[in-house]
Amino acid sequence: MILSEHSLRQMDEPYIRSLSEKPCQDLAVKMLFDLKAVHERLNQNPTNSSMPPSSCLPWVTNDSSGDESKDEEQGKGIGAEVETEASEQETSTDTEQQAKDKSGKQPLPVKRNPGKQPGAPGYGRTQQLPITDTVHHRVSLRR
Repeated sequence: MILSEHSLRQMDEPYIRSLSEKPCQDLAVKMLFDLKAVHERLNQNPTNSSMPPSSCLPWVTNDSSGDESKDEEQGKGIGAEVETEASEQETSTDTEQQAKDKSGKQPLPVKRNPGKQPGAPGYGRTQQLPITDTVHHRVSLRR
């Protein structure tokens, strides 16, 4: 960032209007660079930076084409939205039909036993050594 927070706090509309043309243009260029840097930092996410995936907010979807789909949805009319909903319903019925096995029944969910599952990492207790001796600690008064 080129402009410090202190410099930005001191700038207001009367100050900018009091500048002559050349200093005003220089200030505008500095602000442009700062604005671009801020936008780059704002648009960072784990897919386009070195941030860990766990830094994603839980309610944010992991759609890689999120910006493109938002732009496309804004350009569509109401009729296109109805078509999209209808196609989503068709795909959901297709997946339901694929989920049925050959006998025509829905597959039962896998029943899991309570407790530690096979293959899960175990966590054991630390060894508790038995008490074998008592040591008395007293202040000795030697003069």
